[in-house]
Order: sequence, then C-alpha cells, then structure tokens
Amino acid sequence: MRVNTSTTNSDTSQPASPPPPPPLSTTNQMRGRRALGIVIIIIAMCKDHHHHHHHQQQQQQQQQQQHKQYKQHWRHQLALECNKTQIAISAAFKFAATRKCYHYCSSTS
Repeated sequence: MRVNTSTTNSDTSQPASPPPPPPLSTTNQMRGRRALGIVIIIIAMCKDHHHHHHHQQQQQQQQQQQHKQYKQHWRHQLALECNKTQIAISAAFKFAATRKCYHYCSSTS
C-alpha cells in the first residue's frame, strides 16, 4: 500500500465543503430580512388603516389627519432604517414598497 492511496481515500470520504460565507454578508442578510419585515408591517398597517376607513365615513377628516401623521412617521422610520442598514438593495426595495403603499392609500381614499 502506498501513502498516496490512503490520502485519496480520506479525501473522498470527506468531500470538500464550500468555505463558510464571510460574517459580513450574513449580517447584511439578517439586516435585509429585518428591513423586509418592516416593509411588510408597513404595508399591512396601510391596508388595515384603509379597511377601517370605509367603516367610519363620518370620521373621514380625522382619519385623513391621522393618516398624514402615519405617513410622516413611516418616512422617519424608513430613513432611520436606511441609515442603519446602508444596503442599497434593501433601501431601494423599502423605498419602492413604501411608494406603493402610499399610492394604495391615497388612491383608495
């Protein structure tokens, strides 16, 4: 038996696993997921707000005033999140989703 054969045997029994991803990308992924969660919550809040809007016609003015405040709050939250994460893709996605949400809310009122 040659030493070469024993070396190749151990190599085949233990396939080369891909190197673990650098910690930075993992952090970015987690941040991205968190950002995505925030977007989903915002859209859900937006839709939920509209659902109530139709049932309370007499309070429409008050609701619109509240809604303006919500929008300002969302913008502030998103700005904070974008500054924190500083991930272009995630920031762009959040921006697009928020724009859709604003459009949805303003078009249905």
